[in-house]
Amino acid sequence: MTGFHFSLASLSEPFVFSSGLPAPVRASSARLTGLRTFFGDRRRLATVVTTHNVTPRVSLLGGIRLFNAAAATDTRFSLGSELTLSPNLVAGLRVDHRTEQQLDPVVLLYGNGHLPFGTAAFRQAMRLQIEQRVQPGNHVTTVAVSHIF
Repeated sequence: MTGFHFSLASLSEPFVFSSGLPAPVRASSARLTGLRTFFGDRRRLATVVTTHNVTPRVSLLGGIRLFNAAAATDTRFSLGSELTLSPNLVAGLRVDHRTEQQLDPVVLLYGNGHLPFGTAAFRQAMRLQIEQRVQPGNHVTTVAVSHIF
């Protein structure tokens, strides 16, 4: 499939972006706003995400995603908050709603733990993420391990 991608991000004053990034690679900004779009032969996708620090340890997150293809149109709304418990441990709560699924909104409880390693020139981390989905008829626990470099 051929298409066109466009991404844009904006950072502004002082914020610690805690969404899954280990302390050595966190952005420093009061707000982070991003836009990503894709326009292709048979589908279009647009995502807008923003975060804002309420305090140095509490962040608010929000996003809207629009998807359009030949046979489907879907909109996802997402609103959440994260609490930085330590430089390597983050807990969060998020509510997602997808219009196409015709289901109740889902509540997601999650935690991210990071184990940083590597030299200052090439800082890396192993990340463990545990997520609990709370939705009528759909209670799923997900565990993921990632290498961030």
